[in-house]
Amino acid sequence: MTLSLNKIVILFFSICFISMVVPYFFDFGEGNVFKNDFYAKRIMTISSFPFFVWISYLVFRKNKLSFNIYIIVYLAAYVLFSLTSFIKGNKLSLIIIDAFIALLPVFFYFLVFKTSLTIDSYKKCFLWLISLSSLLVLFNIKLQFSYFTLISLSFLLFFVKWELKNILLFILIPVLAYKSLIGKSALLMLTFIIAYFFIFETKTISRRKKMYLLLIPSVLLTFVVIIFWSKIQETGSYQNMVYFLRHADFANFTFGDKSTSHRLYEAKIIISNFNNSNFFIKFLGNGFGSTIDLSGATDLTIASSNEDVNNVRNIHMGFFAVLSRYGILGCLIYVGFIFRMLFVCYKVLKKGSHYSVTLGCLYILILLFDSLISFPHMMSNFLFWYIVFIIFLEYKNGNSTFIDN
Repeated sequence: MTLSLNKIVILFFSICFISMVVPYFFDFGEGNVFKNDFYAKRIMTISSFPFFVWISYLVFRKNKLSFNIYIIVYLAAYVLFSLTSFIKGNKLSLIIIDAFIALLPVFFYFLVFKTSLTIDSYKKCFLWLISLSSLLVLFNIKLQFSYFTLISLSFLLFFVKWELKNILLFILIPVLAYKSLIGKSALLMLTFIIAYFFIFETKTISRRKKMYLLLIPSVLLTFVVIIFWSKIQETGSYQNMVYFLRHADFANFTFGDKSTSHRLYEAKIIISNFNNSNFFIKFLGNGFGSTIDLSGATDLTIASSNEDVNNVRNIHMGFFAVLSRYGILGCLIYVGFIFRMLFVCYKVLKKGSHYSVTLGCLYILILLFDSLISFPHMMSNFLFWYIVFIIFLEYKNGNSTFIDN
């Protein structure tokens, strides 16, 4: 059973990657990247649904079943949010989508803690995951596992030996970086990862290797930057960061770039709705499938990515997305989860482990940061939740006080 389960997990993520390719290959969105992204999400969810049903079957067929106290609290809140959704009369199709996404943490908790899955299976398939994600990005396929190619870049930079036989892998670094740095957040997150390895990592990266990376590869990288500077200026990260800095007034907290100003507009609408709500809605939110009216937004991309701007489901900034949909109770769960993961990742990184675990922790940390400004990147990310519970399992194995049941 262990062997077959581990192989099925690899098959599951392979199917996810293939699902991302389909709308781009057949151009379902007719050149519209937002529509292709929409179709990719739907195809991936539908094709992966049997996997979640199967995991649930493996868990619930057991005679004795016990859950982690945090999962019990989460499921209790889930029931309350579900009731709120129907009381509010939210659209059924949107309720189903949000309810499924909200169950992802539970599904992957079941997979990692309630089946025979092993951490070794994660370690063995990690190279497969970064290889597939890199391949898709090189062919301009938008990943549903947001920013995972930043982990691929980190693996190439810090865990592949700088030897002649690996020259083809290192040639990929500037190409992969060019394809991966699609926004200012990506640049900030990659900077964080690199800074972590140079400043804090002592278990897996020796001081000698750090010096070597600072001297030889850095010189080569400098030449690459000089030669391909015009290409670097074409990346979304460079353009968005420059535009953001040139049009930002931090003293008056005003921002000229549409991405930031739109997020602040969303926050303004949500705060207004919150203030005009009764205590019940303030505490439990508007439930699964709830939307907000963004018809007054100035960002024209809203119209291209949403059929009805009067009822927009996806809210970018994590705190406000949770406040609108799940109220104060949801915000407490969200903030508690962030602090819990920061603590667990700190403990696991401090202990030192296999490179896949180290990179897994860093992926969690950058997605937690990204969730503050792009919440859907984290919440609907299958790979994120899988890695979260793998890291919890790694922490449990090194900590006898961990609460499992």
